[in-house]
This record gives sequence, structure tokens and C-alpha cells, in this order.
Amino acid sequence: DEEAPFYHEPSKTLVFASRGHVGMGGLDLYSAAGTLPAGFATAQNMGYPVNSNKDDSYFSTASADRLLKGAVISSDRGQDACMSLYSVDKQYRQFVAGKVIECASQQPLAGARVQLDGRNATTAADGSYLIEVAAFANTNVNAALEGYEAGQVAIAKPAADIDTLQGGTLCLKAIVKETPEAPAADNTVRFDFAKWSLRPETQVTLDTLAAVLKREPSLRLIVTGHTDGVGTDEYNLKLSRERAQACADYLKRKGIPASRIEVVAKGACCPLQPEKGADGQDNPAAREQNRRVEFDIKLMR
Repeated sequence: DEEAPFYHEPSKTLVFASRGHVGMGGLDLYSAAGTLPAGFATAQNMGYPVNSNKDDSYFSTASADRLLKGAVISSDRGQDACMSLYSVDKQYRQFVAGKVIECASQQPLAGARVQLDGRNATTAADGSYLIEVAAFANTNVNAALEGYEAGQVAIAKPAADIDTLQGGTLCLKAIVKETPEAPAADNTVRFDFAKWSLRPETQVTLDTLAAVLKREPSLRLIVTGHTDGVGTDEYNLKLSRERAQACADYLKRKGIPASRIEVVAKGACCPLQPEKGADGQDNPAAREQNRRVEFDIKLMR
């Protein structure tokens, strides 16, 4: 006992009215997906609000994609019990779903920020996300999380009429923090007797320090000058400062701001080696070791 067939070509769906199926009232509207001559799926009652406990029949829509977009039905559900026309306009919602994981371990990443065409979401504990979109389109899903490189995956507009598009799995690569390169193993430079001019071989140490400070803006440098024990305390304090300042000036010429360099003068206070042997004889090699500038790298406060 079927009547009023209507075929919606965009969704490949046949709609008809029938009393011959278990329904909500007298005539109900049913839908079945399929084509001819391939055939149709089992008919499904279209449910409320398309159907009521009265007679519902004569379905039509001019929608170019969705079956229940701008549809019209005839029904006697009104208080006057007369056949009247009713509009049905279902609000379709579309979503993009996916998952964000860590590339190396393949473990889910919680708390990642996911963005799709100006809409945002945050991944759950299992790395999943769900974003509602106005309409499916060829676009990109972007994800970011502190400590990881940002990632992107392309999604394509689906050919089928679906509510949820699986955006696939997007993996983020962990950022490997490089340990600041240490200066040369011997982080001191040495000077000729009574001199504060830099020796040619000190350039390697100073250039290494400059490279580290340029790459790591959170670091500062303490430059401490020393002398041997020859001369007065006043003379040695001044000489040690001039040696430290010579190193600081070199680093500033290499582009290191003066605000990140602290110059300290120690004079002859802190020898590395005793300058006289047990027999009281002078030790020139020890004096050369003590004529130095030391560098101490610190985090800026």
C-alpha cells in the first residue's frame, strides 16, 4: 500500500508514503537509498518531524545536496485535520574528527591546539579532537603543542554525504633542545708579562664564547682578570682589569651586548700555581699560568 514516490537524485534516495509498514500513524513517509536497476536498501521510516500520528505523504525537495533541506510534505496533522503543506528544513551539522600523536613514540598528545579554517579545538587525553565546520572543503588541519614542532595534514572534501569526516592522524615532532656548546676545555686566556694585549691564539676561545652567547640569549658572561705576583697590589689590580676589559671589548666587537658582560678584576689574589718552588727559586712557568682571564657563563636573572 505505497503511494506518492519521489526520487532525490543528489542523495540517491527514494521517498514514498505507505500504510504497509509499522509506522507512527496512518500514512507515513519512508526513504530507501539506491538506484535502478541496482535496487534499493530496506526502507526506513523517516521519523518525526517528517511523520506524525496522522497521514503524511507527498514529499518533495529541490535541494542540490541534502534530502531534508528545504523539503515540503503534505499532512493532515493540523487542528483542522485537513491536508496542508508543511516545510521541513533539517539543520545539518558537519564535523572533522582526528587524532594528534607524537611522531617518534606514536603516543597520543593531550592538550594540543588544533585549528581548522579559523575554528579551534583542544585534543583530549587520547589525542582526539572534533571540530564542527560550516561545510566540508579541501583544506588543512593544523596542530601545535609547546615543546613540539607545529604540524599540518591535508583533508579533502568527501564525495559521500556524511556528517563526520575523519581527518586522519597528525603527528608532531618533539623539539630536541640542544645543550649550549661549552667553550674550549681550557676556558682561560693567558697574557705576556706586564701586558694586556690579546695573544693571537686566544681568538679561538673568544670566538667560541661569542658564538655560544649569540645562540643562547639567556646567558651572560663574567670575565675575571688575574695577574702574577710581580708588582704592587694597586698595579696588579689595574692590570687584571685591563686584561679582562680587553677580552670584553673583543666580545662586544663580535656583537655581544655590554649588558651581558661583567668585568671583574682580581689582581694577584688567586694564583693557580705557586710562583716559587720549595727551594725559594722563581717559577716562570707558574707565573705564566697565573697571568690569565677566566670566563664564567651564567643564566641571566
